[in-house]
Amino acid sequence: MNPDPLATLRDIYLPLPPGWWPPAPGWWILTALGLIALVWLCRKFYQRWLVLAPVRAAKALLSQSFDGGRSDEALVNQTNEILKRLLVVALQMQPLGRLSGDRWLLALDSISGSKDFSQGPGRVLGTDRFAPELSVQRDALYQAVTNLLSGVKPLDSSQALNAMAAASTGSCHD
Repeated sequence: MNPDPLATLRDIYLPLPPGWWPPAPGWWILTALGLIALVWLCRKFYQRWLVLAPVRAAKALLSQSFDGGRSDEALVNQTNEILKRLLVVALQMQPLGRLSGDRWLLALDSISGSKDFSQGPGRVLGTDRFAPELSVQRDALYQAVTNLLSGVKPLDSSQALNAMAAASTGSCHD
């Protein structure tokens, strides 16, 4: 007979620590939520990129216009055309389509949040462009129009832009 009954027992072996795979259900849920959030963010950025495409195109056209050796009259007319195409056609601000002269300049001031068009270098985009002696401050005009394009945020909803345009046209009637 064995005097020590505990000597016949086997040693205790600890179980292996849990591995990293497969993760616990909480990690699966967290991963799924993270992927959903990532897809949602990618979609939002893509939509923003699509919505801002007309503004990027207008900036590119504007840059080409000012880089070319155009006459002052051609430059002013093309700048005016780019702004009308962007605001009326691309951003669908139809009330601006009917404007010209001082009312057009006031609408551009309203959109840009400045007085660059009614009292500044952008004044040449109104009736001043038909003057016999047209004098254009090219750098100042380019800066004013670039600031206007930077201020146009189509993602703020076209309804807000239409309301702004309607307010600028409504307050400018003779």
